[in-house]
Amino acid sequence: MTTTVLVRRGGIPDALAAAAALALAAVMTLLVPLLGAVRAADGGPVWFATGALWVTLLPALVPAALAAVRPVAALAVAAGAGLMGLFRLLADLAVVTDPDSVARPDLFVETTDRALPFAASGGGYLLLAADAVTLAAGVFAALRLAPRLSFQQGPDPVTGDPVQGPEALAVYDRVDPPVRRNYLMVAAGFLGVLLLAVGALGVPFQGG
Repeated sequence: MTTTVLVRRGGIPDALAAAAALALAAVMTLLVPLLGAVRAADGGPVWFATGALWVTLLPALVPAALAAVRPVAALAVAAGAGLMGLFRLLADLAVVTDPDSVARPDLFVETTDRALPFAASGGGYLLLAADAVTLAAGVFAALRLAPRLSFQQGPDPVTGDPVQGPEALAVYDRVDPPVRRNYLMVAAGFLGVLLLAVGALGVPFQGG
């Protein structure tokens, strides 16, 4: 017996909406250092690495590029970006709560000897808002993606009727437990989540 994932077509408006939300979050992130993520203690200027911020546009550009040809794939990418938004939100909290403890050259670097301690500024709160928008875009994409995916297996071993939809797995788990599963893919998924979580951890940093 085999299990097949069925992908329903359509969903271009949903994919474009998710991409637009991610683009909004990217623009908000680009504005963070311009507004000032932190304030220096001596009122001096704060430097930031301008090139690093353009990477934030990728989560919006990829779903936008896929929306017209593969809207389901675009929604999947947007849902993944939303997961990253959750980890970023947790990591970026330190920019507001304890900016001296993190190294964020993409947002702020002191330029004078008396710049520390940093104090949170309006840009830091805008950064958190951008992460929240990214998370919301991912949740929206996941909700729109789920109905377009379904599972289909062979006929019900009891009645002979075809079984389709998520209930197919429940039927076969009950009647024929040795249904083959891709445990390697499940393990890869758990490993990916672990790597994402580790990558989102803050890096302790003091001055310098």
